[in-house]
Order: sequence, then C-alpha cells, then structure tokens
Amino acid sequence: METIQHKLQEFNPGIVWLDPNNIIIGLNRFAAETFGGETGELVGQEVLQLHPKNSQDKVKFLLDNSSCPVFSPSYEHDD
Repeated sequence: METIQHKLQEFNPGIVWLDPNNIIIGLNRFAAETFGGETGELVGQEVLQLHPKNSQDKVKFLLDNSSCPVFSPSYEHDD
C-alpha cells in the first residue's frame, strides 16, 4: 500500500494560468499534453475552445463562479 506522502510526490497536476478574459497566458507541460498540444501553441488561446462542446457550459460556469487569490503566484515558463 502506498503512503499518502508517496502519492503526493507522484501527483502531477495540470496547471493553466488565465488572464481575466480566460485567455491562456501560461501552462505546464502536463496541461499542454492533456489539451493535446504544445505549450507554445496553446498560449494565447481562449481556454473554453480547448474543451469539448458538451462541457464548455460547465467549464464557463466554473470559471465565472471562481476567483483568483489576491496574491496568486506569477507564471514562470519551465521550458
């Protein structure tokens, strides 16, 4: 059985940084792979357009009802 510490060390979340208009300004490699593209080609795209049509309303609802922390860390490209 794996420990919680091991599971957390193996956890690799996809992270996407958005501007106030939901335009991608940065993302990590795992997020780019999840969207099926390269980091450089996804930056500048509207994030909803990368989701299937049948889930765009749900993603828009989640984005509209969330808020960014006041002191969010800035994006630093890792490539």
